[in-house]
Amino acid sequence: MIGFGSKPSRELALEVRSPGKRTSIAVEGKEHHGLSLYNDPPDGEVTTEDLVQLAVGRLTVLQLLDRFDQPAPKYVSEGRILVDPVRDAMQKHGLLPEFAPGLPEAEYRRRDAISHFILRLALCKTRDLREWFVKQEHKLFYIRMEVLRPEVREPFLAELRESGYMTCTPAGLGEAEDVASRTPYCVPGEPFFKIPFTEVPPNMLSRRQVVLKAGKAFVPRRQLSQIVVNKFRDSLREKLTVAFNGLPKVLRDNRMGELLTRLSMLNNVVGPSYSAKDSLVERMCPENFDMLLARSVPPCMRMMVDHQRDARAHLKHQGRLALRPFLRVAGMEFQESMRWWRAELGRCKGINGEVFEKNYKYDIEHTYAGKGHMKLQNPYSCSGMLNLPPPSAGQCHGCPFKILDQPSLRKLMMKWKIPAPAVEAMIGRVQGNHHQLACVEYFKATHQGHDGDGVGNHPNQFFNQSCQHYKDQAEKAKAASPALRTPADYPIGSVSPASAGSGLCSSDRETPCGSGAPTATPREEQARRAWEGARQEGGEPGGDDGVWIPELVSCDNQFRSGAFDSGSTVTIVGDA
Repeated sequence: MIGFGSKPSRELALEVRSPGKRTSIAVEGKEHHGLSLYNDPPDGEVTTEDLVQLAVGRLTVLQLLDRFDQPAPKYVSEGRILVDPVRDAMQKHGLLPEFAPGLPEAEYRRRDAISHFILRLALCKTRDLREWFVKQEHKLFYIRMEVLRPEVREPFLAELRESGYMTCTPAGLGEAEDVASRTPYCVPGEPFFKIPFTEVPPNMLSRRQVVLKAGKAFVPRRQLSQIVVNKFRDSLREKLTVAFNGLPKVLRDNRMGELLTRLSMLNNVVGPSYSAKDSLVERMCPENFDMLLARSVPPCMRMMVDHQRDARAHLKHQGRLALRPFLRVAGMEFQESMRWWRAELGRCKGINGEVFEKNYKYDIEHTYAGKGHMKLQNPYSCSGMLNLPPPSAGQCHGCPFKILDQPSLRKLMMKWKIPAPAVEAMIGRVQGNHHQLACVEYFKATHQGHDGDGVGNHPNQFFNQSCQHYKDQAEKAKAASPALRTPADYPIGSVSPASAGSGLCSSDRETPCGSGAPTATPREEQARRAWEGARQEGGEPGGDDGVWIPELVSCDNQFRSGAFDSGSTVTIVGDA
């Protein structure tokens, strides 16, 4: 049992039964016009299948709000949702404050409460998860309230005032006329409400959207919605803390614990799904870093690496704090990370081995749970990168689509050889403040044939999707040319130094070049003859006939000169 509301007597029953049977779960009694403040958990029964379906539907909407990453007021204008994907998703999953035809009002409210409370449980485990959930639910509540028809919204606000949720009283006619002349946000004839000064959000005071008089804040009716939404956000933050404190009781039921874990892992925008390297498609290491930097590293991380190299000066603290855990989760082991940072910082002015040991080694050990609180440091999500403080002079961190102006962004994309049409598509997304969608456009431009699905929530997700894309391409190429072999067909010991750019790490090699490894197999000889034939005809391997012919490379490039040293190891490297 665990209490969620302000009243400890209300509890959420978490007895999960087998699929097809009923799950006892706590429903809120009185609701307001399709909107709920979620003060009390729901009662009734729901199947485990419905429980997961409702939670995943709501989570889909919250992730869309996170992906567009706009302030709540920009989603709605004159009672209409401006972002089509958000409106469609809310309609599909029953989150618009309108009752669907044939769906009773009580059932609509029940489903809404269940989806909220199960996600409240699933996303209360860490501070990052709680803050993400509060931020997106705040946006969702604002949108749902603003799209209410005026004849519905007014009674809703009136009920909130009468119930004591909002401490406000209508201003008298004389007071309203007096304060109306002191604020530009007043519409002629608009009523004012008196609210205690301490309940007014600071941003409303700084923008002079309210009038202060005798310890009271006079708020125009149009601004009441913002106060209600902010009060909802603060209340939800407190309730998540209560849920977190009671979570151990919930997890005693193994089936409920498994369900909540699956739901929290579905939410990959804040990093928990990328805290381990189990799902890596391709492992990053110092030997293949430069190849992966141009191919698969997301623009936020690539920008920081380029800045450190071009400026020959170390990244400032915030940049290193973002880059270190990204490299860890991308596959770099501790010793490899130490070697990479030592080499990179060695290019910077004034940093030698002694300075590195003194100023940088501890932070790398901290990232790998060797120092400090002895816990692995998780990478920032896209939301985290977007919310970093703006870089000042000498700093480089954050999302390039947010921190760079258009000329600087175009210059950076030109340096990375991104096609002009794709750059303009990114600029269009940036102008609409859709920074994560601009990153999706970048991914599509650098990964031909990919629709960008699954990208835009996490830098390590970007990296994994990129590696998967190129792995799929290599498998298709291999299937199209079964007679030819790719580096994956070769034993680990027969890899030459020339294959450092093929994605193989030094720790994966066992037999050095020229150590007596086998010479060429019949298939290698067949590929070599095809390659030489193409060169003699003046063409390039992999000609117009569409046949994939890899480039043959020996460790000393002897195949390029036509010689073949039987003591050297042969590696076939090629791009699909």
